[in-house]
Amino acid sequence: MIKNFFYNYFVSRKISFKLMFLTILFSAFITLFITMLQLYMDYRNGIKEINNQFSLVESGYKASIEQSVWVFDKEQALLQLDSILNLPDIEYAKIKLLDSNYLERGKETNSTFVTKQMILTYLHNAKEITLGELVVVADLSRLYQQLIDKTIVILFSQAIKTFLTSFFILFLFQILVTRHLEQIARFTKKLKVDTKPEHLSLNKLSSDSTRDELDNLTEAINVMQDEIYKSFLNVSSELKARKIAEQSLLEYKKAFDESAYVSKSDISGKITYVNDALCQISGYTREELIGKSHSIFRSKRTPTSLFDNMWETIKNKKSWKGNLEDIKKDGTSFYVYSTIIPILDSNGETIEYIASRYDITELVEKERL
Repeated sequence: MIKNFFYNYFVSRKISFKLMFLTILFSAFITLFITMLQLYMDYRNGIKEINNQFSLVESGYKASIEQSVWVFDKEQALLQLDSILNLPDIEYAKIKLLDSNYLERGKETNSTFVTKQMILTYLHNAKEITLGELVVVADLSRLYQQLIDKTIVILFSQAIKTFLTSFFILFLFQILVTRHLEQIARFTKKLKVDTKPEHLSLNKLSSDSTRDELDNLTEAINVMQDEIYKSFLNVSSELKARKIAEQSLLEYKKAFDESAYVSKSDISGKITYVNDALCQISGYTREELIGKSHSIFRSKRTPTSLFDNMWETIKNKKSWKGNLEDIKKDGTSFYVYSTIIPILDSNGETIEYIASRYDITELVEKERL
């Protein structure tokens, strides 16, 4: 049960797991730094205390030892050494005489130690006489053991504190943040642009009812939903209107194609489109006309000045209207009332021409009778 709880709340939630890992890592770094600083201060205090013991030996015992050595009072000198050993951390004391003899108390340590050497002198007849040397050794083992014990206590206590604090922080993060993010993720996965949106509402506890960043995110998502749905309705309406317009245009084009001979050409006059009616009346197939010049329909009886006027008009981006005699493929004539319209782009430049022709052959022939 505990394993499932830990997995569900932390391992399976990547953000929570990363937050826990980074929290522990940062806390461990801070703990290590503070511990090292505290141990360094304790070490300095311990060394300072040992130096105080050395100073006490020099100020309180050195003069008595010098007197004992001067009068060759061995027992008194040894008593002084025993008294020195009673001081904290002092493990060994030795009097080295000039004749290589020595007096010692305690046991020399093979572990870590600090040694203090003091020259023994005696003032006789206003002359300072060197008697030998006092060597005092302080063992650092107790200080080091104290530092090790303190390190273990600090690290163990901080480890427990860090774990419990991290666990509590992540539990709060899960309650206040992660579960809401998962709710938002589930909600956004179900969003549909073609359905009237249901606004997102977080299942917040009474204790976290104050508006926060998650509420701002929720509001932004709801606003986004509304805007997307409005855009969808607008696009749908526009597409529907465009579909109706396209259908109307198709009907107009159909009616136009059935009532007129229609062709299109590029700006050089090359045919790019013809409708069936023009093919039928002219006798040409569509393949025979596409790419050809409109002069294929030109009658030799039509004055050149008329075509010059037509090109001048349409090149000036104006529509031209007039009666023309056109020639079919078989050489016979048919008469049309033509309208040529320049088609302009968004910059006002001509991109093509559209020509519509209405058959007036019957009317022309009646007028000739």
